[in-house]
Amino acid sequence: MKSLQTLALFLFISLTCFGQDTIYLTNPTAYTTFVGMEDVNSLTMLSEDRFIVAYGGGTDLVNGKIRVGMIDQDSIITFEDPYAFMEDMTPNGVEVYRLSDSTFLLTSSINFSFEINVVTVTHENEIIIESSTLLSTSYSDLLVLSDSVFVAAYYDSNTSSGKCVLGKIKGSLEVSIDSSYSFSDLSIDNSSFMSLDTLSSTKFVLAFGYFRGNSVIGTIDDQSVISFGEVSEFSSSTIYFIDAIGMSDTSYAVVYSDVGFSMKGTVVLGSIDTNQNITYSDKSYFSDKETRGISATKLTSDELIIAFANSGDDQNGYLVRAHMLVDTINFEERIMYNKLSSVACNPISKIDEKRFIVMYPDFDSSLGYVSLGLISEKVIPTFNELDLTETYSIYPNPAQDYLHIEFNRNEGHISLKLIDMQGRVLLSNRYESNRVSLSLEEFENGIYFVHIENDVNTFVKRIVIL
Repeated sequence: MKSLQTLALFLFISLTCFGQDTIYLTNPTAYTTFVGMEDVNSLTMLSEDRFIVAYGGGTDLVNGKIRVGMIDQDSIITFEDPYAFMEDMTPNGVEVYRLSDSTFLLTSSINFSFEINVVTVTHENEIIIESSTLLSTSYSDLLVLSDSVFVAAYYDSNTSSGKCVLGKIKGSLEVSIDSSYSFSDLSIDNSSFMSLDTLSSTKFVLAFGYFRGNSVIGTIDDQSVISFGEVSEFSSSTIYFIDAIGMSDTSYAVVYSDVGFSMKGTVVLGSIDTNQNITYSDKSYFSDKETRGISATKLTSDELIIAFANSGDDQNGYLVRAHMLVDTINFEERIMYNKLSSVACNPISKIDEKRFIVMYPDFDSSLGYVSLGLISEKVIPTFNELDLTETYSIYPNPAQDYLHIEFNRNEGHISLKLIDMQGRVLLSNRYESNRVSLSLEEFENGIYFVHIENDVNTFVKRIVIL
C-alpha cells in the first residue's frame, strides 16, 4: 500500500526528457500562510528525512521563524509548529546551515549586525537556541567546514574591503571567533554578493562581486590561519545573485545573473592549478531572460541543479539541470515548478544524488511552499491534484467498461496514454476529436494513470478500473 501511495503522490511536471533522466516534484506543502520579505527564506537538510526551513512570516512586522520539516517513507512532507526566534523585527536576510543531524547554524542580518546562532533539534523535534554571537556587519555569507568549524565572509565598512573570520563551536555549543583576514585588496561595494563553498576539508572558494565578478581560493593551515590566493575576475560586468558551488578539490562552478548581458542566468567553471591560480571556462547561459533568485546545489561531481525566478518574462520559478564536461556545460532539462514566484530567492538543498528539496514563496497565493524533487530514469505515474476540471471531464471513475474523456472547448486533437503503476505505457493514441470513449475490456482491474494532452494543456488523472 505504501508503494502505491508513494507513486500516487508525485506531481507530474514533464514527460519530455532531454537526457535519460527526468525531474519530478511532489505536490507542494505550505510552510507559511504569509510570505514576508523576498530574501527571508532558507532551508537545509539535517538528515535524509528531516530538514529545517527559516523564513520571515507575520502580518504587520516580519517575524523570524523556524520550522522542522519531515519526509516520510511515502515522500510526504509535514511540518512541526513554527518556532519564533525573532519577533516584531524585520531581518534583512535569514540562512540556515547544517552542522550535524541534530544541530545547525541560524544566521540573520538586522540593523548592520550579523547574528550567528547555534541551534539544536531534539528527537521530539523541539528547537533549542544554544548560543549566539554578533559580527558588526549586515552583509555576509557563511560556510560550514565541519560540525565544529565554519568560515564567515563579510563586508568591512571601515575599510571597504572583504574579510573572513574562522568560527569554532566548543563542546558547550558556544561560538568563538578568531581574528579577521582580508580576502581582497580591492575596494568592494557594501551591497556585494558573496558566496562560499567547500573544495576540501582545508580549502574553500569565495566568489563575490557587484560591479564585477571575482573569486579567490582560501586555505586553512594547521594553526587555523586563513590565507588567500590571488583574486581572479570571471566577469567584468555587474553581477547579481551569485552562488559558488565546489565540484572537486580543484574545480568549482559560479552561478549568477549577468547584468551586463541582460541579466541572463549564467554559469562559469573555475579550475585551480597547483599554485592556486584560477582559469575559467567560457560563459554558459541557462536562461536568456532576466534571471533572479538563483540558488544551486551539487548533486554529483559533474552535475548541478539550479533553481531560479524568471523575472524578465513570465515571472515563474524554474529548475534546470547542468552537466559539466571538462570545461563545457550542458543544460539537460528545464521545468517550471511555480507560477508568479516574483524575484524571490529559491533555496534548494541536496538529499542525495537523485533527490533534493526546493523552497519558494508564491506571491500570487501569499503562501510559502516546499517540494521534494526526484531525478529518475523511469517514467513515474503521477497524480495531478491541480486538474483543470472546468476545462475537461473524465468519467466514470471508477470505470468498468468504458472511460469517457471530454473537453468543454474546441482545443484541437487529444493525445492519450494509459500508464500502469509500474510506469508502463499500455496505450498511446491520438484522436482528432474533443470527445473520446475508451474501451477498458482488455485491461485488468487496478489503478492506472491517464495522461491527456491537447494543443493547450497537459493533464494527468488517476483512475480505477473495476
